Amino acid sequence: MKFFLSLLLVGLLSYGLQAQNCDCDHVLDNLSTTDVNIIHASSFDYAPGDVFCVRGGQMAGLRFLGFKGAPGEPLTFTNCEGAVVINETPHAGITFIESEYIHLTGTGDSNVQYGFHVAQSGAGQVGLNVTAFSTDIEIDHVEIENTGFAGIMAKTDPRCENPTTWRSSGFVLRNLDIHHNYIHHTTGEGIYIGYSGGYKVESNVSCGGQKRFGHWLENVEVHHNLIENVGWDGIQLNLVRSNGKVHNNTILNWATASEFYQDFVLNVTGGTYEVYNNYMRSSGGNVGKGIQVISAQSGSKFYNNMLVNPESHGMFIHARHEFDDPAEGYYIVNNTIIRPGRSGFFYDAQIMHSADQNLVGFRQNEASMYFVNNLVVSPGSNYGVDPTWKLEPESYFDFNTPDTRDAHLFTIYGNFTTRRIDTLGLENPAQDRYAPANSNSVLVDRGSSALPFNLNFDLENDSRAVNGAYDIGAYEFQGISTSSGYAPEESPFSVFPNPAPADNPVYMDLPADDTEVRIVAANGQVQYQAIHDGGQQHLPINRLVAGVYWVQVRRGDVSGAQLLIVQ
Repeated sequence: MKFFLSLLLVGLLSYGLQAQNCDCDHVLDNLSTTDVNIIHASSFDYAPGDVFCVRGGQMAGLRFLGFKGAPGEPLTFTNCEGAVVINETPHAGITFIESEYIHLTGTGDSNVQYGFHVAQSGAGQVGLNVTAFSTDIEIDHVEIENTGFAGIMAKTDPRCENPTTWRSSGFVLRNLDIHHNYIHHTTGEGIYIGYSGGYKVESNVSCGGQKRFGHWLENVEVHHNLIENVGWDGIQLNLVRSNGKVHNNTILNWATASEFYQDFVLNVTGGTYEVYNNYMRSSGGNVGKGIQVISAQSGSKFYNNMLVNPESHGMFIHARHEFDDPAEGYYIVNNTIIRPGRSGFFYDAQIMHSADQNLVGFRQNEASMYFVNNLVVSPGSNYGVDPTWKLEPESYFDFNTPDTRDAHLFTIYGNFTTRRIDTLGLENPAQDRYAPANSNSVLVDRGSSALPFNLNFDLENDSRAVNGAYDIGAYEFQGISTSSGYAPEESPFSVFPNPAPADNPVYMDLPADDTEVRIVAANGQVQYQAIHDGGQQHLPINRLVAGVYWVQVRRGDVSGAQLLIVQ
């Protein structure tokens, strides 16, 4: 293996011959403590799968240029002999430029939890930057603080002078995995991924009168990070057109700079996402808004999230572009929202941007928007008192128009809403733990089946439906329950037999006349709809193919749903 000494712009950088001491293929030591360390791939004779060690100690920023591993054989950059502590004032702390198949990990010394520690970065600079067409990157066990902008940023912005940065060039940032990092006291976002200045139709970059768009991303996962006391959004994720996942993160005290439009705990836009098992708590008196979802696409899921004390709405959802599947919206299941400054959930279905101008202004109410088994406690909205068309239910599930609300009454069920947290039977709300204390909690076994959503675990990764029934909210009580769910007089209806052979009759027990009944397939398509009288009624299923369906009922403001399996 060959080693080189490279004379850099900032001084002499020595690549030591101490691979045996650090058990690596290449060791970087004697790094500058005053000038950014520019490290060129061309200075090494390396192969895919090689390990580069940065010897622990104080140093200025690290800038890696042109390093390229291979699929299944990434180049690993790790610490050895202690933590790498970076104090950088003019520039970013760590930067990867034109690099791919890279794993940066601070696990090189078992005595140190975060083997890379960006102690500061320059004004307007990020802690760790993945840029200039870098892709296929994994980052873990890095601590970042005191940054001039975001903690971690990953994107290549479109620039007029460089057409290769435009989306039309075909570059896609793929396979980005950011996990087990500690990010705190940043000026900007905790984690900022993807270009936020344009999605499909609108863009804030115009080159010679032609709009240019930021590149797509695919297979992005942000998980098991601790983020606290950040100036702007906790996590922002944009343009992930497939497989964007944000899960198992803890975010405490975001939006400390009170920058308007940059103050959400999670901000996901323009793509397809799965957001789950995140614990988010603001302790600064409702400073920092909740989750913002802008133009996420059909099938995006949000479940098992715990959100405490958000300013404004717990979740603000606006489908500004048309859904790619007009029959399918989002699945918002088993979330817990405590003391939102306004409503628990707000949904606006109006299209603002479309290549088809006939769709602009259209409300895509036909898309199924499932709100199931969510717990909302003590909202700031009080529509039962305010002079508006909205009433007390809209304090929890809020809509911009009555017709959007009415279109989704069938798909809002199994939830629990209250202004009295003391009535829920929770474990330790004084310590911001809102799990059921015992089987007598009103949340235990009171939810609807989440089987069609493939949801079988809770916020703490414990099993769902422990006693054969789902609990409401982010937690599932793991003890033996004495509850059998809703008492018969509380249940809106029942369906039997279930499962049901397709050639046998199926019946419903309905509590009242003039009840609207629908059968809805798992893809959201309505298979049957009619008005029924109360009592035992026949439910026609002879035209249904084998599969899983929802039987939904509504009478006035009362609605409910039962899972029906047709064999």
